[in-house]
Amino acid sequence: MLRAHILEQLGLRLRLESLDALLVKGAALAMTVYDRPWDREMQDIDVLARPGKSERVVRVLEGMGFIAFRPPGRPLSREALGEVVLQASCGGAPVMVEVHTQLDKLVSRTTRAFSSPLRRITC
Repeated sequence: MLRAHILEQLGLRLRLESLDALLVKGAALAMTVYDRPWDREMQDIDVLARPGKSERVVRVLEGMGFIAFRPPGRPLSREALGEVVLQASCGGAPVMVEVHTQLDKLVSRTTRAFSSPLRRITC
């Protein structure tokens, strides 16, 4: 119930700012696959922001009372992976939201990254 409220508020505020973000991973599955979304356990809410829009999405979350922080054990998430992790306390319960700019945690994918290996493939 708490997640649903946060998602509703985030959606409203993003629309007011003419922004959008894609709900991904566990929260997306909870809302689309599970008959009862609260049955899907998760530690955070993950959203994927459009390229160049993540800072604006972060500002919307900060306006909702979320505070950006660097989780222990993940000191380079923002620089290396383009993730911003935010947390708020809602009714005494901590709620974490991760704003992603990509979902590939290994390496950014570009046309150039694929072109060289594909040129070597022969049939």
